Amino acid sequence: MLDGLLANARRALDAGLLDNAEVFIRQAAELSAVDERVLTLQRAILLVRRQRTAGESTLVASPSPPSPSFHARFDETLVGAAAPVLPPAPAWASTQPVSDGWSAKAPSPAVDGPGALFEQARLACARRIMWAAVEQAVQAVIAGADRRLLLEQAAWMDAGFVETCRTRIGDMNACPRPLDPPRELTSLRLSPESAFVLSRADGMSSLEEIVDTCGFPAAVTTVILAALATMGAFHL
Repeated sequence: MLDGLLANARRALDAGLLDNAEVFIRQAAELSAVDERVLTLQRAILLVRRQRTAGESTLVASPSPPSPSFHARFDETLVGAAAPVLPPAPAWASTQPVSDGWSAKAPSPAVDGPGALFEQARLACARRIMWAAVEQAVQAVIAGADRRLLLEQAAWMDAGFVETCRTRIGDMNACPRPLDPPRELTSLRLSPESAFVLSRADGMSSLEEIVDTCGFPAAVTTVILAALATMGAFHL
């Protein structure tokens, strides 16, 4: 059943039917949220939606054969089953392979500002694409989300989002230690809220204890810790 849902999601994605692809991948995630094939397609769907939001996605026919990079990467994750015969990759796959990660472009406040990133995170959470929701929320914190904006997000950060965020961080019973020497922190350009949470990383308090004692909603503190971990702001 999982293979069939993934095949349908991939066909819908190739056809540019993102809503259909999200329905199939959401059903697949309910069966196996950690399957590499599910995560790969979730990243692909989010990337295409970001490109469309930014007005950068132009799906046109290409006279040259499309790049097989995404299909090859996806097919390599198939275990114990032959890859289904599917239509060729769309034109965007040859110019912006999914395996390359996020598009390397200058930040745009309309697309890459904290507010816009949190809105994309909220939409991904509503569609139950939790990996994407956490990634966007982490990037919003790194981009400098202020206290007001952070507190506003707690309303949609549900248990599934928090659990995915905790999984990204790692062992919540670990005690984070500050960087040595401390001057390395100056290059991180932390927001006051992130710096406040980081100040609790004294090597004696566990991540779980930091979540409980910071004073922010637990979900907000958890996503700030995920952002700090992503930036390498402390040692575990």
